[in-house]
Amino acid sequence: MYRRKKYFAKEYGISVRTVERKIDWIKRHADRYPADAVVHNGNIVFVREDVFEDVIVNENRIEAGLKPALKLV
Repeated sequence: MYRRKKYFAKEYGISVRTVERKIDWIKRHADRYPADAVVHNGNIVFVREDVFEDVIVNENRIEAGLKPALKLV
């Protein structure tokens, strides 16, 4: 399911700016995620929930070179 930035900020207790940084991180690692992970509709940005959760959980491991298996629905 796709969600907006404010949803993730509230759900994970982080700022909208931090969510934007995570979205930029997803875009930089496009080889790991599907092309539809981040969708723009005008000024509104939607992100797949499973992709964002993967970034929250595995970002440090991926940066360290340990690429855990990707389990997207």
